[in-house]
Amino acid sequence: MKTITLYLDMDGVLADFHKEYVKYDPDKSDRKKFRASVMDHKIFEKLDFMPDTQELLNHVKHLANSGIHVEILTSMGTHDPIQGAEAKRQKTAWLQAHGIPYKPNFVRNKQEKSAYATPTSILVDDSPGCISPFIEKGGHGILHHKASETIRILDSTILQIKAINA
Repeated sequence: MKTITLYLDMDGVLADFHKEYVKYDPDKSDRKKFRASVMDHKIFEKLDFMPDTQELLNHVKHLANSGIHVEILTSMGTHDPIQGAEAKRQKTAWLQAHGIPYKPNFVRNKQEKSAYATPTSILVDDSPGCISPFIEKGGHGILHHKASETIRILDSTILQIKAINA
């Protein structure tokens, strides 16, 4: 059986991006303010956990110990190579500072996450703009709202993938 790969989004699933970002751009619509939040304010290093991140990470650790391959799949939110490199550095530092051991994968925008879709891959993400293309490309997507619901759907999805690939 092929290995099942679980991809976890960072912003909105593990890290509370919006709580920090509204300090710099209350309307969340200004690309210049987003750039400044990354380049000047190092926003991705300052993010808090989402309220139920630890519950999700505890379950994911159990899945990883039972043979599920786990990685991070996160967007840098830009096509600018300098800003992207800085976002990547900050996000990597955040993962390390929070003891999250999974390999990070970085894309420039939401749609690029679909390149990781396979019949044995699962994406947990809070954005429909990431989930829909991932499913369209043949992967399994879970729209994250709260850890308990994501865990229930995740366990069911893993069982379905195992049954199909048995």
